[in-house]
Amino acid sequence: MLVCWSCIKFIQESKSSLDREEKSASSSVDQEWGPEAVEAMCNEIRAFPVMSGNVESPWTMGDLIDHTPKDLISKVKLEEIIFDTWFGGRTVLIGDACHKLNPAGGVGCQNAMHDAIVLANWINALPSDPTTKDIESAFKSYKDERLPWVRFAFNSTRFYRTMASSGIMARVMRFCGKHMPEWAKRKMLVALGGNRPQCSFLPLVEDKGSVPPAFQPSLLATKPANM
Repeated sequence: MLVCWSCIKFIQESKSSLDREEKSASSSVDQEWGPEAVEAMCNEIRAFPVMSGNVESPWTMGDLIDHTPKDLISKVKLEEIIFDTWFGGRTVLIGDACHKLNPAGGVGCQNAMHDAIVLANWINALPSDPTTKDIESAFKSYKDERLPWVRFAFNSTRFYRTMASSGIMARVMRFCGKHMPEWAKRKMLVALGGNRPQCSFLPLVEDKGSVPPAFQPSLLATKPANM
């Protein structure tokens, strides 16, 4: 039997890029993410309970750690940030390259695919021989269309992060979520499910859902009439 496990620790860090560069330059080995740090992390979470084992002898993270080869355990730093710059000249970014979302929300891959769809639509609408100005205009339209949805996803992942924690606020949020009225659930469903971009250059998928799709500017983008 193969078991994959992970443990996420949320930290607040506000170091400047200069601080990070100085730290990197001062040491050839990153002590914060090396083998010693992995061992320290494992020791910190050993007592965490897991949903396995039995009542008389419940399992903990320590049991999983002890049954996992050390060379398969790693510590990874995941940032949460929406970058200001998404494009420059003829180069454009999508996914984690321009917005890093917390994995607690499970929407990182989804937003990367939505980026690709919207970007493809705007590129498809470019003239046959586009200038750099045309390309940058298309890239700007792509960012303008995607940024509000990315911000919404960013805030949603922070909400889930708080709800998954162990503080008083987390307990209050879980209680409210469990007893949320139907109209509030419906409103949340509309916000979460409305963003369903489609490719303008492919046959559109018939919409059969109860939540109408949100307006998609790139779906209406077309090549100039003289092209």
